[in-house]
Amino acid sequence: MAGAGLAASGGLLPFLLSLALVAGFNFLSSRDPMRALKAVPCGETLRTLVNGREIDCLTDNVSYGGYRGRNTLVVGGKFVKEFPRWREVVECLLRVPYSETPQKILGYSSSFLMVAVGFVLPPGLFAIAVLYALAFVMMMGVAAYLVRRTKKHIPEDCKEVMKEYAEFYRKKAKERDKRSIVID
Repeated sequence: MAGAGLAASGGLLPFLLSLALVAGFNFLSSRDPMRALKAVPCGETLRTLVNGREIDCLTDNVSYGGYRGRNTLVVGGKFVKEFPRWREVVECLLRVPYSETPQKILGYSSSFLMVAVGFVLPPGLFAIAVLYALAFVMMMGVAAYLVRRTKKHIPEDCKEVMKEYAEFYRKKAKERDKRSIVID
């Protein structure tokens, strides 16, 4: 979205085009937010955990993450293979209540804010620096909010296994890339 903000710094017409572009992306992502993932439907073992709930299950072969969206559970393939208590973590994720409104508000406001800030900045290197710094700060802020909100709603009997999973995830992320930023 920093690119849309940067385009908006070029005047009224690019600003209006950027607004339309951001609105289009927001509309498409609200219809199917998991479309950008390179994931496939879960295998039989994971599907049995999700059975009886109105939730889809997706997995991949390369990640260690576990995430619950509105009606989708995304489970990393390496997480299942390498974390011995993965089943407990998945069950805990399924028990965390999902609230769509704060996520939509954060997502939409952050993308439109980029366009608004870009419109008031003069075109050039300063606009590039400000918009990319703002995009980074907003991305980290939204992620921190979502992690904090999820941790707040984790059932009491899940806190131990989720803490163990967080340590596992942090370790694996740092092994993969020393510069990784893990929000916990």
